[in-house]
Amino acid sequence: MGLGAGDLGEKTPHEVGVRLLELWLHQRDDVVRVEPYYETDDGTVLDVAGLDEDGDLAWPAKQSS
Repeated sequence: MGLGAGDLGEKTPHEVGVRLLELWLHQRDDVVRVEPYYETDDGTVLDVAGLDEDGDLAWPAKQSS
């Protein structure tokens, strides 16, 4: 498979939910770019992420330590 191809065994409701999340993120003021299958620095792959103007995660928001 590969990025953008979906997960093996991924169900339609999950795919629809991810697409709806993408659409919602496009409407947020703190998100300037939406990336499906976004890989974080630690190697975690998020189904979708919203990035701010600096290219940092705006959603899901980073947790402060």
